[in-house]
Amino acid sequence: MNKPEITGGTWESDGVFITSSEQPKNVVAHVSNAHVSKEQKEANAQAISAVPELIDVLIETDKDLCVLETTMRQIEKSDSRAEGMTNLVIEWRKRNKQALLKAGCYE
Repeated sequence: MNKPEITGGTWESDGVFITSSEQPKNVVAHVSNAHVSKEQKEANAQAISAVPELIDVLIETDKDLCVLETTMRQIEKSDSRAEGMTNLVIEWRKRNKQALLKAGCYE
């Protein structure tokens, strides 16, 4: 898995412009759409500014789910109460992978 080469640092939003703590004078993104309200623009900008952190969290979560998947396989062999848990973890990993693929984290 590769982390996409996005602008580093923490991204912050002023409601329209997204900037990076690494390069505060450079705009990472500009949220502009004449057909949406000011509130929607601000919500979009806030969501976009969370992207770097969300990617990091998904990558770490996927690593944890990989370990959990292996553990659940072992538990299911000896405890019928855990039946189906491995498949559930596999589905969680698939969802994470789809989001990470969309973000460019897989080649």
